[in-house]
This record gives sequence, structure tokens and C-alpha cells, in this order.
Amino acid sequence: MKKIGLYLTSLFLGIFLLTSCLEGSNVREEIGYGFLDWGNGLTPVLKSSMGNFSGPSVISLYNTGAMDIGGCYAFYFRIDFDQPENSASIVETNGYQTITILQYGELTQYHLNSPVTDITQVLPNEMPLVKACNGLDYVSGYMFMSHTVYHPDDWVLTWDMSYDYSTLTNPAEENGMRYYDLYIRARIQNRTEKTSNIEIQYTNVYNVDNYLNLIASTEHAKLESLYNENTSQFTVRFNYVSDLDEATNSITWKKDEVSFYIAGFLSK
Repeated sequence: MKKIGLYLTSLFLGIFLLTSCLEGSNVREEIGYGFLDWGNGLTPVLKSSMGNFSGPSVISLYNTGAMDIGGCYAFYFRIDFDQPENSASIVETNGYQTITILQYGELTQYHLNSPVTDITQVLPNEMPLVKACNGLDYVSGYMFMSHTVYHPDDWVLTWDMSYDYSTLTNPAEENGMRYYDLYIRARIQNRTEKTSNIEIQYTNVYNVDNYLNLIASTEHAKLESLYNENTSQFTVRFNYVSDLDEATNSITWKKDEVSFYIAGFLSK
């Protein structure tokens, strides 16, 4: 069993980017993103947007200390739907599908912060981004997101995601649309003597807790009779620093927009 490389970059270009069917069988190999939690009977289970996963390889990784409860992971796995363990009745009883982990990597976790960082000031050692959101996945309060940055391959960055709490009930309105703004910023934690830049993708996890649920509740109330559980959405803007000049303290902001279905975040 191998760990996935440092940045896990190629993994996050699409949630099902590396999905394949093995010829002549009912076996699939896929990539998942999730966190380790306790399942039925105190079994360690990887909880993802594709469902809950466990099995001997997951249990072994937990028992050896390679995976921890509460840890977030990208994992490349194989699932055999012909296994008795993956029959509908057994899956319902166990509360998970049985998989084999082929590769994995732990993802760094960050908390969503409020108040928002000062968007008028360049932060110390700030690093501009090429793109804030290449793709994302969401599981029970955890937002898995890929960012693109341009810097030497051995530099180390630390990340921050923040927002203005007042915008939860008073979002920005432009051209008849409401937008909820998050700000993603990166800072250089360790700068080496290397100067040759390359494009690097980071996959981070942000614990956004009930942030999206609060937005969904706000939008549901604002739409009133116009709300449709099949079509109504809200839009989050991921604002990021695309260019900066420390000498003049000037910042160029860009944003990536992602829309979510309201129904998916309302309390059941």
C-alpha cells in the first residue's frame, strides 16, 4: 500500500477523474475524499460524498496508526461489487461498502475563520494564487478543495479561509443575484533559496462546519414561495489574491464561483 505524493494535485482535477472499470469484471477503481470516523460497532469508516467505506485495509491503516479518527484523506481505492460484503443487505447492515485502499494521503485541515482578513492589506509573506478552486467536494462540514499556485517546488505554504459573519444574512447583491463571499489566502511558511517556479496544486480541507447550512436556510427564507427544491441554488464566491505588490501594498483580487443546491444543505 502506497501513500499518495505530497501535493495530491492530480487527484483533485475532478471528483471522479480516475474512475475505471477493470475489464471483464464488476470491479471499479476510483478516487475518494473523506474523513475517518466511527461506524457501526466501532468500526473505522471513511465517510465521503460517495458513501461510507471500510474493509480490512481501512481497519489495518487505523490499527497501525497510519490513519486517525478525525483525519481527512484522499484515497485511491478498488471496490468489487460482486463481493458478498457489497451486497445490498450486508451494506445496509454494516453501514458501509467494503473497499481496498491502493494509495492514500492525509490532507491538511484548516478552519473557516471570522472576521475576514483585511482584504485591503498585503499579508506578511503573502503568495498570490493562480486559481482558488479547481474543484471541490463536501462531506459533513468538510470542504475539500484544490488550489493552484506558482512557486519553487520545496517552498511550504500555510492557508487561510475567512468571511464576514454579517454576510450570512446580508450577502452581496449584483445584477439581481446574491453572492456569499469567502476569502482564500496563502502565505509562505518556509522559503528556500530555489528561484525556479513551477505550477503546483494543493488539496486542502476546510472545516466550514454549518456555514453552508446557514446560507441554505437564509436563501430558503428569502425565496419564500419561489423556492424549488429541485432547482433553487445559492452561489459562493471564492475570492483570492491573483497579484500583489508589497512595495505599494496593492492587491489584485479575482474570484471563482461555485453554486450549490439549497435542498442539499437544509435540515431534514
